[in-house]
Amino acid sequence: MFKLSYDKSMFFNLVTGENHPTTPPSDPKAALKILGTTVEEDLFLLKNTPDGYYIERFFSRLQVGKGVKRSNWTVQTHDMLFNVKGSHIRPGEEAEEEDIEVDKTFVRVELQTLTRMPNTQAVLFSFKTYLCPIQEIKTEGLGTEFADAIEGL
Repeated sequence: MFKLSYDKSMFFNLVTGENHPTTPPSDPKAALKILGTTVEEDLFLLKNTPDGYYIERFFSRLQVGKGVKRSNWTVQTHDMLFNVKGSHIRPGEEAEEEDIEVDKTFVRVELQTLTRMPNTQAVLFSFKTYLCPIQEIKTEGLGTEFADAIEGL
């Protein structure tokens, strides 16, 4: 997927056809652009703000050099990786009833990494999302195990 130049000063992205320096550019926007075209994961930089807003307590305990990996999963009734509406119900809202078709349901798995940045103390939060059709789990003969996993929650 990548090829390093002979003098190791550049790397070539074989997928996009782009060349990038192996040393980070001084311009943060240029660095983010390289990351955005090079890594598949979604990236967020989380930083405390002067007005007192702080990120989740779990994130605030992260130490430089001690990254954390975590995962979570859920079942969803659509195949969208990103859904602005989500499934969050706000106070006063009622949940919409929907007919659920098993062949249109998916297991959504997120693999996440959290890393404290040494200079800014910001947290780099990256995640990769996978969708697996429930029908595929059933076809592979794992429907009972999947139901047991849900029952055990």
